[in-house]
This record gives sequence, C-alpha cells and structure tokens, in this order.
Amino acid sequence: MVRADTYLGMHRIRPGDEVLVSGTIAEHGLAVMLHREEAFGIESELRSDVAPLGGLISDLLDACGEGVVFLRDATRGGLAGVVADLAEGSGYRLTIDETRIPLRHETNYAAEMLGLDPLDVANEGKFVAVVRPQYAERALKALRAHPQGRHAASIGAFGMEEDGLCEIVTEVGGRRVIQKPYGEELPRIC
Repeated sequence: MVRADTYLGMHRIRPGDEVLVSGTIAEHGLAVMLHREEAFGIESELRSDVAPLGGLISDLLDACGEGVVFLRDATRGGLAGVVADLAEGSGYRLTIDETRIPLRHETNYAAEMLGLDPLDVANEGKFVAVVRPQYAERALKALRAHPQGRHAASIGAFGMEEDGLCEIVTEVGGRRVIQKPYGEELPRIC
C-alpha cells in the first residue's frame, strides 16, 4: 500500500514527537522459541502475533495523515532495535517509559524463563509509529478501535538533547541505555 500523500521518514522526527507501539510485544519470537523447546517438556499458551498490518496502518493514516512521521515493523531486533535506530537516525534523545510498554504477563514470564529481554524479541504483527504530539491521542484512538491495535500505547518521546541515545526509564525509576541487540536471538525462519 503506497499513498502519494504520505511522506514518512526518520528525517522528519523532531523533539516532542511521541513513539507509539501498535500492541503487545515479543509474542511471535517467544512463541516460536517455546515451540522449539517442546522437546524439553516446555509447553506454552503463547501464540505468534503474525498478522497483516495494512488495515491498521490505513486506519492510522486516515485518522492522522501528516501527523504520522515514521512507521516501521518491529521484527528484526524487536522493539529495542527500532527505538535505538530511531534515536540514532534522528540524532535526538528518545526516552522510553518501561511501564507503558504493552507486554502480556505470560510473555514476560516466558522471556524471563528463557533469559531474554522482551524488548529484543522479534514481533511479526506489530509496528512502531512516530507521531506529532498533537496527534498522539487521535492516533491511539484510531489504533485501539481496530482489533489488532486494541493494546496500542504511547511509550515515549523525543527530547531536545542531540545525542542520538535511547534510554529507558525502568519500572523502579532507574535509567539505562537501549542498544540494538547483538546477533540474532531467533534465527530467521520466514
């Protein structure tokens, strides 16, 4: 789906822009990993989040038009890979709030069991959007009205600092830098 009236790119990001994720993260990669581990007696109810994104993206663009400045799926490198790229590519500091990242309890438990950071795990049915701050609520409303976007959330924003870092404010108030994952936790399967 290509729209002549849509102009997206990292170069359009500016301070104040908000980062949205279209739903809960890490389900695809963890479902695949746990399925592979069934030989070791590990069973799970997790299912892949694989899904076409065209309808959800279309609804977002219809609702917000020029207010959407960037879109990317969160497959390779997971959410961490996308937000680290956004900070580096824009040149601005991106601060993410860990408590606002949509993550199902069972997904988090599976990641802990496997010793993985859910931010690094691949997604197949989720995307990250950057929107102008005045469009954030409208964007979330449009996403949440679609069945695939009902868990959409605003997870952070770009600041004025021009250092290209992405940091996460943790659940307990600490801060750490998010970097692109090294290597691949889940070899390419599709």
